[in-house]
Order: sequence, then C-alpha cells, then structure tokens
Amino acid sequence: MPKTINPTPFKTVTVALVVFTVLSTTNVVFGNPTWKPIDVLVRIAIPKVSGIGYDYVITVVPSDPCYHYSPGTLSTGHSWAGYTTSQGKELAHIRSGGLSYGFLRTIAGTIHTVTASDVDSFWEYVIYGSYTKISGASLSKNCHGHSTGVGYWLNDFQKLVDDDWTKYSSVGDLDSGAVYGGDGHSIRMDEVDITGTEYEITTSEKYSDSGVYSRKIDPTGGIGGSAVELDLKAVKWKVVNGAREWYSESVDPAIDHFYKKK
Repeated sequence: MPKTINPTPFKTVTVALVVFTVLSTTNVVFGNPTWKPIDVLVRIAIPKVSGIGYDYVITVVPSDPCYHYSPGTLSTGHSWAGYTTSQGKELAHIRSGGLSYGFLRTIAGTIHTVTASDVDSFWEYVIYGSYTKISGASLSKNCHGHSTGVGYWLNDFQKLVDDDWTKYSSVGDLDSGAVYGGDGHSIRMDEVDITGTEYEITTSEKYSDSGVYSRKIDPTGGIGGSAVELDLKAVKWKVVNGAREWYSESVDPAIDHFYKKK
C-alpha cells in the first residue's frame, strides 16, 4: 500500500553542526595523515576530599593517538583505497580501529583509568537515558560511520551522500536504511512502518565515541495527516560556575530531506 502521510516535505528537526575538536597540543605530525588523539567524553565519580561521598565530573580527555586523514597527497605507506566515494573523491576520516579504552588520565587531580563504562555514563546522562542501548561505547567509528554503514570514523558525510546516496523529501519515499542528518550528526532509520496516516519509525545512532542507541518515533501531534517528526538531538555545553555543563536539545529550523543509498 502506498505511504500517504504528507506527500509534501516532512517536518524534521535540524542537525546542529556540533563537531568535537580533536586535541592537537602534543601531536606528532607526519604530514598527511597526522598522528593525534580523539576526544573522549566521560562522566566519572571522584571521591570527595572529605572522604564522604563522591563528586561527579563530566570532562573531555584525549584518547591514545591514531591517524587522521585529510583529502590530498598522502605520505609514503598510506593509501586512499577503500576511503573514497564511488566517484573517487577522497573522504576525510580517522583510522581509529586500533584504539581501545583503559588509558590512564589525570581528571580533577585524580589518576583515573578511562573505561567504556565511563563513556556510557556520559552519553546516557546527556542524551541517551531514555533510549534503548544496543551496544556500548566504541572508538571504532562515529555517527556517520554507523548511519551510512561505512564502519569507520567518517568526517565527510555530505561528500559521501552527494555521490553515493539520493536525496528525498517526501514521506512516501521513507524506507528502512534511510539516513537523516548532515555533517554535524546523522542517524539511521532501521525500521519504517507507515500505513495511511499512522507511522512508527525506529532509529539508531552513535554520537562521537558513544555506544549505539535506538528509539521509536511516533506521531506527537496526532495522526490526522500531519508530518513525520524526526527528533535528532544535538549535544551542547555551557559554562556554569567555571565548569562546563553538558546537555542536549532539539534545534530548529527544520530540514526537509533524508538520503537513501543509490
């Protein structure tokens, strides 16, 4: 049966162009690619100075270094094979497959072993507390690596979808496997069930070094033929009492398209 909800562009929530900057103060540079870490976001409990209870610290720490590739000439021993669009365009990316948690960092004056559980705690505190957890934190890929299925830390989302995916703006075209987002963040639609004016969409997403989380989206304003709302959160921070406080929010204005692989 044809999907009939709102044949005009659907209402969505835009993607905030929030990209976590990798640390570069102590990098060893080998030309292209460069050798530098990825930021890891953690929420950990630090024992109070009084010895009674804990203070929770939300902070950013560098992981161990890995290769960061930018389009252009590569140094000897490196190749673009497997990291281009179908049109041969080079994709900026990070080869982080060898990274894992367990590195020591000094946080709030305390030496701490950063674990995947620390990262899970951050993301579930800031954004994913009401989502279904599919898998735990990983440095192997980012949101774009998950949503597009390339399986690595992709920094050129728009370049990839422009060459290898097709843009759609009608709900009638929405199917499982579609991707919604932009260079800042993207999610994948794992299941799409649309019948008449009713719908249920199951999305999954990964944000930077987070795990993979899923949620179901139902109509929020009734089913009287209105739009599909894809609520995509952006993670932000503000300074409170001299410290960064992290939070997430849906942001406007809306964008009106998604992508399906060619």
